[in-house]
Amino acid sequence: MMGKQARVFAVVLSVLVLMLSASVASAAELVFWNWPYDVEPMRSEFVPWVQENVKNHLPEGYELRDDYGPVTYDELRRLYILQARSGQPDVIEGLLENVVAYKRAGLIKPVTDLFAEWDESDQFLQSAIDALTIDGELWGVPYVVNVRPLLVRKSILEKHGLEPPTTWDELVEVAATISQKEPGMHGFSFTSQMGESRVFQEFMGFYFQLNKNMFVQAGDGWQVVATPEQLEQVLTLYHDLVKSGAVNANELGIGGAAQDQGYVEGKYAMVVAGPWMRGYGRDYPEVMADTIVVPLPVAEGGTPAAFMEVKPLMLNAFTKHPEAAWDLIKFLTSKDAIALENQIEGANPPRLDVAEMEEFKDDPWQSAFVSQLATGVVIDPINWELPIRDIIEAVQLVAYDEMSPSEAAAWLHSQLVMRAENGEI
Repeated sequence: MMGKQARVFAVVLSVLVLMLSASVASAAELVFWNWPYDVEPMRSEFVPWVQENVKNHLPEGYELRDDYGPVTYDELRRLYILQARSGQPDVIEGLLENVVAYKRAGLIKPVTDLFAEWDESDQFLQSAIDALTIDGELWGVPYVVNVRPLLVRKSILEKHGLEPPTTWDELVEVAATISQKEPGMHGFSFTSQMGESRVFQEFMGFYFQLNKNMFVQAGDGWQVVATPEQLEQVLTLYHDLVKSGAVNANELGIGGAAQDQGYVEGKYAMVVAGPWMRGYGRDYPEVMADTIVVPLPVAEGGTPAAFMEVKPLMLNAFTKHPEAAWDLIKFLTSKDAIALENQIEGANPPRLDVAEMEEFKDDPWQSAFVSQLATGVVIDPINWELPIRDIIEAVQLVAYDEMSPSEAAAWLHSQLVMRAENGEI
């Protein structure tokens, strides 16, 4: 009798185990790629909050994988193009310059109707929504906006009797003076690493002072409106910064993360950067307390302008869980999520209700960047993948003294024209 009871118990136990296993197996896992989640303090402060709260915003049976993909934008873009059709990641964070490339490849799904039906859609900055609206469709929801002014170590300039530069010539002169007079420090740094998005963004910030567009639509295609003279003017600035000693020639090829770290470690007195630099203030409070935010120096004959970044969350066109993925996007761009994320990272909020919070309105750091938004210019709605490579190569050709600014500008202009004529943008 006992043997029979044992067998019955074993059968019941097996059934329970199978039921539990089936229940666990049925839990759907959403995949979200966002490499800044792997960077401190986001990883230790914001990600746990996301994991704890996202479960209340996803449909029953869904969870978010605690793995946020490749750790550079270049690698994230490359791998997404390779594997998006597998359905993962379900949601991807990216740059505005990625949107058209993903759209043209059919890798992201428009969210126009979903966004219009969302009762919080009226809280987003219209300029950010406009930047993500291409061919009448909205291709993502913004979670960060920022412009790229000049960050300056105030005490270093004051020590040497200098004022923050207001022109490109002053930028070279002030930076070169600091390099000469301040031991262990260079006056300025620019990024020049191949594949680094910041190289393109810094270049465009200077270029926008000469021309607010690089391409314009012509019929079904695009044509170049940048002139060789304008490109040469920007590349001459890079040339002069290197030749004058304003930047450290031994650090050419530097990427964005290394430049940010170098600034807070006291290696540079000035950099072009965004509000995310506040995140470094936790480990380097004295440097950030000494940092002031001033407008980007203006080109001769130019007008004030700066690169404006709009970073969206995009819906994979091949996700197997479109409704849950949209719920994830809504959660990650909700008032609570953006307020916390933007505070930790130091980013500017794309939501009006977040911008009106006391933590943002009364914050000098936020105010300093928000005051620069009026000069922000967004990039043309083209596929920037190949032009970005050309621009970075032109910067390197000048920085490494392989071409003169005029030669590099002529080469870059011909590349851009070729891209447009071949339909590669």
